Amino acid sequence: MDDGGISGRQVHAIAIKQGLEGKVVIQCGLIKMYGSCGMVEESKQVFKLITDDRDDAHWNAMLTCYLHNGFYVEALKLLYQMKAAAIEVTESLLNRVRIACGTGTLENTVRGTLV
Repeated sequence: MDDGGISGRQVHAIAIKQGLEGKVVIQCGLIKMYGSCGMVEESKQVFKLITDDRDDAHWNAMLTCYLHNGFYVEALKLLYQMKAAAIEVTESLLNRVRIACGTGTLENTVRGTLV
């Protein structure tokens, strides 16, 4: 159902009202939900609110959001941030990044950014 994200925002509001927004499974679910709807900014906002207790699941959800929506440069930047934060990157996720890089889309994006 494409309602412009209204349902997702309602789910998010319910999570806040119920005091569940601080739970890892809810946080990751919100990142994935917004990302699957193309609402990357909302995913980033949820991710940024998780400052102290980010774990592998948060990072992987955000990276998946970027890849799903074609934000390849941001995905690579996040991958470097994950490495700097000593977050383990799963082989399957790394393969998804490699596939995105191999499509040529990333190459054109990077070339356009650098030119």
